Amino acid sequence: MERPFGYIVKQFRKSKAAKTLYQNLVALDRHLARSTAVRLPRPIAFDEETGLVVMEELPGRDLKHSLPEMDLLEAMRGAGD
Repeated sequence: MERPFGYIVKQFRKSKAAKTLYQNLVALDRHLARSTAVRLPRPIAFDEETGLVVMEELPGRDLKHSLPEMDLLEAMRGAGD
């Protein structure tokens, strides 16, 4: 069975920033593993030497681009629930 797979690679000037991002993604993935309400990019790989973080690409639109079309009050209530 095959499934399409997309990923995002981010490279940081400082490997400490890359490591922090990767560790945060790992911690969030563990914490939210059973949740169906929240979907975050899953961590795939980290290279300390080059400062690269590889994470899953999620389908959909970027939140930053969606904000003007959102009812922010309703979205914040939903997130709080």
